Amino acid sequence: SRIYRNQEFSVVGTGIDLHIDESIKRKLLVKHNVECFEVAECLANVTLGYLEDTRESHKTNPPTYWFVEQTDKGRHLFVAFMFIDGQVVLKTAFDATPERQNLYRKLAS
Repeated sequence: SRIYRNQEFSVVGTGIDLHIDESIKRKLLVKHNVECFEVAECLANVTLGYLEDTRESHKTNPPTYWFVEQTDKGRHLFVAFMFIDGQVVLKTAFDATPERQNLYRKLAS
């Protein structure tokens, strides 16, 4: 079982602390129909690792990382985040298109 509380999520068994700002939580629900627990599930399920977003228009400091993974119910999500002060700080998450899923598998393999 996983622990979820307010904006902070400890993803049990992974050592990952996930932080989701209130504005991001609203955007996830309203724009992408993604629940915070689904993001936590994807983090717990990730198998191929994280990729750094090196596109010039998306470069951040600290760097933005991304991955595509399934929720426990099989929904494929694209997840983008930054590591800040030992936490995973979520930037966005939304349904991953088949093209994005294939790109992730290709780049992460």
